[in-house]
Amino acid sequence: MKRIWNVFVGAAAMTVAWLCGAFVCSAVAADWPVLGRDGTRNNVSAEVGAPTQWSIEERQDDRVIRETRGIRWSAPLGSQTHSSPVVSGGLVWIGTNNVRPGDEGGGNGSVLKCFR
Repeated sequence: MKRIWNVFVGAAAMTVAWLCGAFVCSAVAADWPVLGRDGTRNNVSAEVGAPTQWSIEERQDDRVIRETRGIRWSAPLGSQTHSSPVVSGGLVWIGTNNVRPGDEGGGNGSVLKCFR
């Protein structure tokens, strides 16, 4: 029952985020409220100046082997993520779980994270 409730709350929050982006809030960049950006389901971004190459930092024995490039920000997620992010009204919403990668303890529950 708890998992069904978490899914319901997550879906309701994502709906509110979509409505906020569609009717009330003004966004600083183009919104991406559904998979495929909008009703056209075209996954190609219309934004200009987006990076075409990127990489994340890679470390070995506390030495940086490869620098981060083309990424403005990142955020920790759970060990599993079964959705694409929703961008609306300057917020990024994503569904994940509450288990950190490599963490063996604790339960596994659904989490809806929001980033500004």
